[in-house]
Amino acid sequence: MNRVVKCLTALLLSLFLLNVKIAAANDVMQQLSEAENGQIEFKFLNETEEQVTLPNLPIRVRLENIDTSEPQVRMIWNLEDPSQDVTIPIEIKEVEPTLIPTLPNGEEYESSVQISYTAMPELYYNGVLHLLTLPSQTGLNLLLPNFAGNVPDEQRDYNLMMTEVVNDAYAPDGMNDNDYLRLDNAFREWEAGMGQSYTNFYPNSAEGFDHAGLSLEELMNQMTIHQEKVNPMESEEYTVHAIYSNANDPQKEELVTYIMVDYYGKPQVLVSQNTDPSQPIDFQLTKNAELRDLFGKWYYGDDLAPETTVETSEEVETSEEGGEYTGVANMLHNRDMAFDPETAASFIEAVWLADRPGHEIVLGNNEIPDENSTNQLVFEEKAPGYYYLYESAGSIGASQDFFLYQGQIITIRRNSMPFTYEVYDASTYEHLGSYEMTAEETEQLQQMDGAS
Repeated sequence: MNRVVKCLTALLLSLFLLNVKIAAANDVMQQLSEAENGQIEFKFLNETEEQVTLPNLPIRVRLENIDTSEPQVRMIWNLEDPSQDVTIPIEIKEVEPTLIPTLPNGEEYESSVQISYTAMPELYYNGVLHLLTLPSQTGLNLLLPNFAGNVPDEQRDYNLMMTEVVNDAYAPDGMNDNDYLRLDNAFREWEAGMGQSYTNFYPNSAEGFDHAGLSLEELMNQMTIHQEKVNPMESEEYTVHAIYSNANDPQKEELVTYIMVDYYGKPQVLVSQNTDPSQPIDFQLTKNAELRDLFGKWYYGDDLAPETTVETSEEVETSEEGGEYTGVANMLHNRDMAFDPETAASFIEAVWLADRPGHEIVLGNNEIPDENSTNQLVFEEKAPGYYYLYESAGSIGASQDFFLYQGQIITIRRNSMPFTYEVYDASTYEHLGSYEMTAEETEQLQQMDGAS
């Protein structure tokens, strides 16, 4: 069979796998026995238009008649033309646990259930299939040989992971080609460090999701973001990348749901602990700096290691106690050093001068401000990517520190305790939220720049 061979890299990177390698055969056989109408269908997580129109591999794989003595596998090449389907009789049996390498990097998954052909298929479909289950993920997973063979020789024996198709209103048919394996692995490390347990409900199946009695679809229709009603699944402003919730954790102390999105191309982690379904379920930007870092680094393709890897200036040192920075201090420590004065000044003009007619910006680093002036805003660079704005006379309440962090401009107000900070979208300058700092964040900021 002559198939168009195209690069599978983007597809492989978007396969949402979980880094858990043990699959119990009895769980697999139990789910097979419970399959509706004796069939289970599998798909690649990301079904792009190109993959549907010019497939190198079956678009879907369906196990059929598994509740009879004549099971078969159906290789589906065109969702709209069943005449292109290829059916092959199969045998499903338990075997000794076997480690199966998977694309793209040889990650091994243990399977104890094998699918073999009972009639010789055409050569293109050579090989055997494997079934497994993965904790924190509903449904079965299918390991499919790479029939297309368009990989280096050393990867010819690697399999591709497919996930069970679920009947879900928000099944992710068209996600961006991002590496969800890396995101989920990093989330699991963060989760373990927090001593908590979450289930991924997107892009995995939303089956079993329950936030205060609401299904995922109901939550999307009832939620607000910063008190404004919005369904991020349907809004053109948002793209949802992942949803995690501890709703299924019987040991949880309180209900928490995280939604990882990009908003106008900027990564954000939204969180809600609201538990009254009679009211809008409001989501806010999470204050968990490590989780924000984790998602931001994944989104921009940076290293996901939890340790700080960003080069910082001498003015921003590690904590004197040797501890990790938290909250705003962590954001400042990992700020975007490419935030240049011209870009910073344009933000000031758009945000501050719009509310202060007659004011002007003067550069404190290069010229002496008029101390008697009541309409000058002095703009200084405290350190690379870190700026200070204050009124040369009048209310000190206008003083602000500000910097760029993961597509958001953070401003810090220090005129009274507790210190507060504001979050703005760096592209639209939309105000996203106001927050009070913790005592720990405040102390770390004071250590970082000598504030008293």
